[in-house]
Amino acid sequence: MLQILARRDKGRNLISRLRGQSVAPQTQAPVEVRARPPYYFSFVGWSFIACVIAPVLISTAYHALVASDEYVSEAKFTIRAASENKSSLISDAVSNISASIGIGTSAQSTTQDVFIVADYIRSQTIIEDIGGKNKLFELYSRPDADWLSRLSPSASREKAFKYWKNKVDAFIDTPSGVIRLEVRAFNPQDAAQLAELILKKSEDLVNAISERSRHDALMRAEDELKRSENRLRQAQIALLEFRNKTKLIDPAQSAKSIGDAISRLTQERLLLENNRATLLSSVQSDSPTLRVVTAQINTIDKQIENLKSQLTSQTQQTAISSEITGYENLQLEVQFAEKVYSIAQQSYERARVEQEKQQLYLVRVEQPTLPQVSTYPKVFLDAVAMFAVCFVLWSMVSLMIATINDHMGG
Repeated sequence: MLQILARRDKGRNLISRLRGQSVAPQTQAPVEVRARPPYYFSFVGWSFIACVIAPVLISTAYHALVASDEYVSEAKFTIRAASENKSSLISDAVSNISASIGIGTSAQSTTQDVFIVADYIRSQTIIEDIGGKNKLFELYSRPDADWLSRLSPSASREKAFKYWKNKVDAFIDTPSGVIRLEVRAFNPQDAAQLAELILKKSEDLVNAISERSRHDALMRAEDELKRSENRLRQAQIALLEFRNKTKLIDPAQSAKSIGDAISRLTQERLLLENNRATLLSSVQSDSPTLRVVTAQINTIDKQIENLKSQLTSQTQQTAISSEITGYENLQLEVQFAEKVYSIAQQSYERARVEQEKQQLYLVRVEQPTLPQVSTYPKVFLDAVAMFAVCFVLWSMVSLMIATINDHMGG
């Protein structure tokens, strides 16, 4: 109200000056100044101290004075496949054919095995393999460790696994395929011991993968050998039944023999025709000699006709010409089955030899180190991280409270 009266008096004085009238001096009314609440600064300051400064100081004091030292043991390893020098063209052909039907294992990539081992290290399975929660309690529930860092003996399986992920990790260098293992513990010996145990269990996993692969390859080769053997046996049985049915060992060979016989008989007939022509010029037509020659020619004609009917007679279902196609198909099936059986035998023998050899190896690039100096806790970095987190959260909450106050005051 006082501000409105002061503005009105100012307006009257300005109008009087414009008209040339003197204006009597008047006392200026006091202007009301709206000040911030007295508790505003104290709220911001105390909230900053309570939400930022105090947690940082507590966290720094804990990491500097209470938190147990943690040592990190590192190891590097990778997975490699066994390599073999192939110098024989036959062995190359067998290897390629075996790989095409899923039997060969020499060309398998180890990239997937590297990721499998890394995931195994980060999984709950390896905890059970190294001794379960009892082993973790032995390593991480020591009395000399501070109560916030140690693993509680009453921890559940899920909490133990979460604790494991905070202490053990595996990093993969994708270009080289090398796995870097990091293990944290409260003393150097425990860190190195656990790293060595993890490497042994990882090697057991690699050997199990290799053994399973070789066993599966041998089973597939054995199944393929049985199928090819049955196919060859069926083809041979079908060929034997055909021969028993047709009374022919080889229709093509029989046809060739009949053709040769027809050729010989034809030559004999030509000779007899020449003799008969010669006799006709010197003897009478009813001569006994001429009749004998004529009878011989007729006999040969019947023989030739009989042989031709065996080859291409349309009235006989057992003609050799009609059996040749079926025989050749059966013979081709037998030959193909023999080739497949030979390949299956070689593949099975190769898989059997590979079964006795190790295909995958865990190669240690760097043995587990025995740390000399503790790596954790990192007091300065932990304090900076805590300050950053608390400051961001405090800023967000303060901004929200200020926005709400502005809306309520408006």
